[in-house]
Amino acid sequence: LLKGLVSLVLAVILAIVVLIVVVVLFNKILSVVTAFIGSLVVLVALGQMGVILPYFAKLAILVILTILGSIVQFKT
Repeated sequence: LLKGLVSLVLAVILAIVVLIVVVVLFNKILSVVTAFIGSLVVLVALGQMGVILPYFAKLAILVILTILGSIVQFKT
């Protein structure tokens, strides 16, 4: 009985810590997600304009634009 109670208390404490971390980092997570989506929109627009890029170039553009977008959003 005591072993089950201790594990329950530890689970509740861990859940509270995870909740606090998610609440604190939510703004940063949201910034990265919006920067990533913006990068995807740019790549789709390039494809619609007829620009043919190899897979590696698309991945490089995606990563660079996501990093730059995240930096801009974190500074504002």
